[in-house]
Amino acid sequence: MEMALTGAVPCMDREQEALLKFKEGFKSASESFSSWTAEEDCCNWRGVGCDNATGHVTILDLHGRDPYNILQAHLVSPSLFDLPYLRYLDLSLNDFQQIPIPELIGSLKYIEYLNLSNANYRGTIPSTLGNLSHLKSLDLSGNGFSLRAENLSWVYGLSSLKVLDLGGVDLSNAEDWLDAVNMLPSLVMLRLFCCKLPKLSQNLHHVNFTSLKFLDLSFNNFSSTIPNWLFDIGHGLVYLNLSRCQLQGVILDALGNLASLISLDLSKNGLKGPIPLTLGLLQEQEFSQLVVLDVAMNCMEGSIKEAHLLKFSSLRVLDLYSNSLALEMSCQIGFSRIMYMNLSFNELKGHVPDFSSQLQFSQLDLTSNNFWSPLPRFSANLRLCQLKYLNYLNLSSNNLSGTIPPCVFPGMASLEAMQYPDMSYPYMTYSDGVKLAFNFREFIRNHRFYYFLNYFSYVLDLSSNNLSGKIPTEVMSLGGLLYLNLSRNHLVGPIPPSIGEMENLEVLNLSRNHLSGTMPTAMIDIPFLMDFNVSYNNLSGEILHTGQFSTFPDSSYIGNHQLCGPPLSKICSSNESFGDPHCSIEEGDEEKQGIQKEEQYGFEITSFYLSMGLGFIAGYCGFWCSLLMNRSWRRTYFRLLGNMNEKISGMVQGSSWSSQIAKEVSTPTNSQQTTTAMALTPFQESRR
Repeated sequence: MEMALTGAVPCMDREQEALLKFKEGFKSASESFSSWTAEEDCCNWRGVGCDNATGHVTILDLHGRDPYNILQAHLVSPSLFDLPYLRYLDLSLNDFQQIPIPELIGSLKYIEYLNLSNANYRGTIPSTLGNLSHLKSLDLSGNGFSLRAENLSWVYGLSSLKVLDLGGVDLSNAEDWLDAVNMLPSLVMLRLFCCKLPKLSQNLHHVNFTSLKFLDLSFNNFSSTIPNWLFDIGHGLVYLNLSRCQLQGVILDALGNLASLISLDLSKNGLKGPIPLTLGLLQEQEFSQLVVLDVAMNCMEGSIKEAHLLKFSSLRVLDLYSNSLALEMSCQIGFSRIMYMNLSFNELKGHVPDFSSQLQFSQLDLTSNNFWSPLPRFSANLRLCQLKYLNYLNLSSNNLSGTIPPCVFPGMASLEAMQYPDMSYPYMTYSDGVKLAFNFREFIRNHRFYYFLNYFSYVLDLSSNNLSGKIPTEVMSLGGLLYLNLSRNHLVGPIPPSIGEMENLEVLNLSRNHLSGTMPTAMIDIPFLMDFNVSYNNLSGEILHTGQFSTFPDSSYIGNHQLCGPPLSKICSSNESFGDPHCSIEEGDEEKQGIQKEEQYGFEITSFYLSMGLGFIAGYCGFWCSLLMNRSWRRTYFRLLGNMNEKISGMVQGSSWSSQIAKEVSTPTNSQQTTTAMALTPFQESRR
């Protein structure tokens, strides 16, 4: 932001002096004050802006730009209020060490923008804020729930207010909160999330804040139904968040009147009944702007028809997680712009629809439903494998059958491969400078859709199904995966030796299948593996004990009767051998042939070892018995041993003298030692 122009009127002396005194209230000098010197015009200081015609300071922006460069203050110097023409003040993202907001803040009569969010203030919000009649934006959110207001009567004087954000402020005693904000006709954004609001009135005598575009009342315990006045705000509301409010009852058909909505979040409440047909059976232009629809974790029931969803031509996020909904869709999904779909924990059944036409798909979660179709139907002609944005796929806890398709999802191939389509929606800009920008990428990263393992991507979960066949080697090429779960299926064959290519894997669960062979040594090349489970398979051989594999408990391996070594109690035998896990046995014929060969040659092998043992005993006894019985043989034998002993002793002694002489001859002088040391190679020198 350009604070001053060349040739403009310089900073007023008294205001420069006020700023220097204000700086003294901070404990340590910061990069923010690096340009604040008495010799420099204060209009050129960092974070300071002036009126070019008068030289008055009008802007003071000292917000913390990163966690390592924040301001710490034990007080707000009264000299700040010697800047009477200040219009913009931002002290957010700093540390004011839980001091109260000063009462004198109400003396900045020309202030239009005031941001004290995330600045570690505490205490009661001063009612003098009501004197700021020119104020357009007020943000006091994020102060560690340490701010409180006994009432909101002071907002009546903020007739120009467009943005009010009191998120995290304790308003448990503010019984008048709704009547107070209703008296702000210019209000565009209202955020009162997590404010301990005491109640939610169902009716207003007259709805006055009809300019409202953004309403967030989430994380409050209203324990009531959706209020009727909400539908009288007008057609301009674009964002509505009533999640975690303990709302009850049904979603009224009147919700269809909010035709300009871009995001609707009613998740984590106790709402019942069907989703209103008005959400999908309105006129063509209705709800065409809706981007996010989230009614997760309610008690919704009934069915959703594909014809309803087709009305949402702009829909990107559909979250119906944990309800009792049924979905009536054709095998080929018609809408093609959706990116994130969570239909898990519902009562969906039958064939999994073919989502291969969803070219923007990034995440799909169908966990814990009743799908029973073969998995290949899910990816007809393997077209699903070509979805380049897909990085989260969860089909666990269904009744899917068939084999795992050999998909190499581009979005899972590497951590760098994931990308989002450009979906930013600057949906509302006002001439007075108030802008509501909907950044879709940022919204998705903070959305509840990523509840699973706190990951927002790189998940493949096909567990708890009826899948059969081998693990495709193509799955091992998904080097970007963080989480792979194929447990509780009927998979056979070895663990692919190329599993070491999954270098970013943190969780691997292959338990409760019929996998065989030994554990591939390439698994030690997975450096970040934190959770590992191959229990209840048919694996054999010695357990890997290098690196992170030395930390996994015995529960990761139990149920494999041929596995041995720590942490299991079974000790590996040196005579025990195991087949090559990478040899392919398609029909089991080779296994049968091996049994037949063992039965055919087993007796011959036993006889060979028996005859060899008996021969050794007979020869040993015959040799010593002959010596005991014949004295001349016995004397000749021991005389021979004595002569051999004398010869060997003489050779050893001669070798010792030779080495001693060689050592004395080779001992260098001091200069020779230096020369020898200089002749050492770099590797030898480092070894020394």
